[in-house]
Amino acid sequence: MEKKKILNSYKDYALLNECKITLKELKLIMSEFNYKSKKRKKNEILEDFQCFLKKSYYIQKIIHCWRSYYIKYFNLTLGPAIFKRNICNNHEDFLTGEKMISKYIVL
Repeated sequence: MEKKKILNSYKDYALLNECKITLKELKLIMSEFNYKSKKRKKNEILEDFQCFLKKSYYIQKIIHCWRSYYIKYFNLTLGPAIFKRNICNNHEDFLTGEKMISKYIVL
């Protein structure tokens, strides 16, 4: 019998309420996400795990937003010549003497 994966990522936390899952399947899914619950009853474990998935999903969203904000802010501090090298007067790196290329740009 082929096993189908119920949850692929944290954003599928709402699927736990829709499908009927046995306690054994629930513990198997929890082990895939490296989560251990200290609750004893199935409903409490299900609620606890769903709360964990929901919070983890929003935490990942916040981390992604802050990371992209930080990279955009860092690129702003490098000046307007970061993308248009022809307006820059320095065509060589001061330390190494090599030609400036796009290796210093963080994307």
